[in-house]
Amino acid sequence: MLNLNCLEYVIDAVTAKIYLANRMNELEHLLESWGFQELIKPCTSFYETCKDGKIVVIGNSQVFV
Repeated sequence: MLNLNCLEYVIDAVTAKIYLANRMNELEHLLESWGFQELIKPCTSFYETCKDGKIVVIGNSQVFV
């Protein structure tokens, strides 16, 4: 059984690896290698971008020059 200091180190190290994999777009591979395939879901982004889109400002849109 791990003592509290070792357990905290493991948690910090695992968290750092998850953050890094996410930033490097490798989170899916990391989760698969750790056996967490059930956590991988298809990407259904709420926000979609469109280069021909428009910017909508909600609220105060006054511009000071």
